[in-house]
Parts: sequence; C-alpha cells; structure tokens
Amino acid sequence: MKKKIKLTIGLLVVVLIFAYFLRSSGEVDPDMENFAKYLSEQGISMAGTEWCPHCKDQKKLFGNSFQYVDYHDCELDKQWCLDHGVKAYPTWVFPDGNYPGVKSINELKRMSGYD
Repeated sequence: MKKKIKLTIGLLVVVLIFAYFLRSSGEVDPDMENFAKYLSEQGISMAGTEWCPHCKDQKKLFGNSFQYVDYHDCELDKQWCLDHGVKAYPTWVFPDGNYPGVKSINELKRMSGYD
C-alpha cells in the first residue's frame, strides 16, 4: 500500500514538473499578447536598455508576449530616445507623455484605457 502511494506521488510530481516546463517553454498567453499588441497600436512604446535590471523586470511581466511591445533599446536607437525625451529606464512613452519606471500590467492597462 505504501509503495502505491509513493509511486502515485512520484508520478504526480513528474507530471507537474512536465506541465510546468511545457507552460514556460515559449508559449504566448493570448490575453497578454492582445494587450501587448494593443499598446503598440495605441502608439505606446517602452524605452530601455539591455543592461538595465528594471527593464528586464518590466519585460518579464509580459513573458513571451513582450515581442509585441514597441520596444526601443536606447543604446541602439539613441536618436529615438532623445527625440522622445527618455531620461530613465524603463520609460513608457505614451502619446500624452512619458512615464518612467516599472509599471504593473494592471497599471499599464489602466493608463492605456485597455478593457
């Protein structure tokens, strides 16, 4: 009886680990994908750099859907960042102004008018 319980628990652990790796293996969350695309469609961009730890934190909040965010690396796209008044990383550049700092997804949804 104890062996069956141990075997069942072991199989459950293996299944959970497998499910975790499948979930984190490049899958894009459709809701997050839609939100990231919405930001870009609204003319909202993120400015940052690859070496900035706060930029990395901001990108992680989007997961694999970050690829749909209009992102400008200020090391590579210096003129864009200068033209848009970026002075800190990350900075969210909205049509009505700049908002520096890491923003939660809910905060960005509220700021952008996303339903």
